[in-house]
Amino acid sequence: MRVVTKFKGFWLLMLVIGIIQGLTVTQGDVVFYLIPRFIPVIGGSLPVYGWGLYYGLISVLRLFALTMPVFIVVETTSISEFVVVFNWLGLPYEYSLMLSLAMSFIPLFLSELSSMLDSLKARGCELVDNPIKRVCALKYVLIPLSLNAVERADAIGRILEMRGYMKCRGLVTLSRGCRASTYLLLLLTLLLGVSVFCTNLKP
Repeated sequence: MRVVTKFKGFWLLMLVIGIIQGLTVTQGDVVFYLIPRFIPVIGGSLPVYGWGLYYGLISVLRLFALTMPVFIVVETTSISEFVVVFNWLGLPYEYSLMLSLAMSFIPLFLSELSSMLDSLKARGCELVDNPIKRVCALKYVLIPLSLNAVERADAIGRILEMRGYMKCRGLVTLSRGCRASTYLLLLLTLLLGVSVFCTNLKP
């Protein structure tokens, strides 16, 4: 349930993509109408065809297959493991740590953004119906979000200095189990790319 709530915008995007595919592809038989026939005047419009549903389902599954692995990796991998993998791929240790911290703080930033938007709505600020007010309200969200990010970066810098960061370089290594997991992830990524390429081949 927590995953569904967190990705409610993502599910909506997949639904919109499926509907657009169903309306634009006019091959096959009509499965149903978005506007039912019993409605006067406009009834029976916006037909959805069988091949449109098929291509819409394919598009939704592709988007799901490309985004879900990223979500799973970010949610289940620690910062130190990210640093080890990036360093093993040849990225300098400083950039590896920077990318790992950025990836780990993305869910936190999204949570803070959601809480700030909820507080604005509780204070009577309309963010859905009026796009002009939505743009004007961005300053009340971006400024505190940026200040929190700066404070968090300063705190992380102090913690790294207290723990002797950069005094023992070259100690990051991949264990045997981590190597196996990394090779498996690369193999699955390659298989996913090959499968997507094969589905695009025309007979």
